[in-house]
Amino acid sequence: MVYQLIGNSYDLKGDKEKAIKIYDKGINKFPNSGKLYLEKGIVIASQEKWFEALDVWEKGIIADPTHSSNYFYASKVLAQTDEKIWGIYYGEIFLNLEPNTQRTSQISKLVYDTYKVCLPTENSKWGLKFSHKATNIVLGSLKDLKFSFETVHNLAMEKGYKGIEPKFTITNLITIRKQFLKDWNADYADKYPNLIFNYHNLLIKNNMFEPYMFWILKDGANNEFQDWKSKNETSYNNFIEWFNENPMTFINDCKTNRFSYD
Repeated sequence: MVYQLIGNSYDLKGDKEKAIKIYDKGINKFPNSGKLYLEKGIVIASQEKWFEALDVWEKGIIADPTHSSNYFYASKVLAQTDEKIWGIYYGEIFLNLEPNTQRTSQISKLVYDTYKVCLPTENSKWGLKFSHKATNIVLGSLKDLKFSFETVHNLAMEKGYKGIEPKFTITNLITIRKQFLKDWNADYADKYPNLIFNYHNLLIKNNMFEPYMFWILKDGANNEFQDWKSKNETSYNNFIEWFNENPMTFINDCKTNRFSYD
């Protein structure tokens, strides 16, 4: 807190370089402090050095996976890049860590809008625009080789939307994500551990996935959410109670960030 307060003071005085030096001293002494990475990233971002700031926030995510604010800022930056997949997943983790603040609705809308861009419906077909790192590969080669997370994510997502009407709605996305998980669990889960997908499995097991997804995306499609909620009031209330008692669990061998699979 001392390093944070002194760094913030220098920032308020307009001495951003000195502020960054103070945060760096603090990080050197407290390498797992998500707060110090957060503050350093904010100062760098105030100079419109967005990718430098993103690098700092992601280091904060790695150092302290339960500090919500680094996900908040990282998701907003990545949603504007060709790596939208991580804008979505950082956003979802943020929503689990900070489910009821003024920032929650911002990220709920961001996640919905980003999904809609990543799953375009053009010429009566689904498209995939999650990541520029995803490549087209021969399915038969996957058993012995490890490809990028983004590549296998695309492969599972293609099976996810198979047979689904090419119309972007929360209801259709729920079906896509369920079908995605079946393929992911069968072929990729062991090589690419992911705390978000583990949590999705838990939600499905407890019949909570549908209300969870409507909750996650409600600020992006409020009319669809309100219509669903009016017909599923009991289900939604049961989910809120269950969710409060069963939060996403962060474990060391299943850290989920852009660098988990390198």
